[in-house]
Amino acid sequence: MLTWNMLLAGAGVGVGQLVLARRHAELELVEGIKLSALPVLLVMSEEVRSNARFRRVADFLSTGIGEVLRT
Repeated sequence: MLTWNMLLAGAGVGVGQLVLARRHAELELVEGIKLSALPVLLVMSEEVRSNARFRRVADFLSTGIGEVLRT
């Protein structure tokens, strides 16, 4: 979070998610630098996973995160 806020403040060059950076016109993409895709994990403990409400939220987040990352 600190790194992201520093990028938004213009503190230098950094790495961030392209899908988020596209929402901020003040950020400029540095061409020619290619990073490999990083995995995104949604983690829950065993106790929480068996709770129907938490499971519903996790399913919602999983679907939403998947949609955002595919754009």
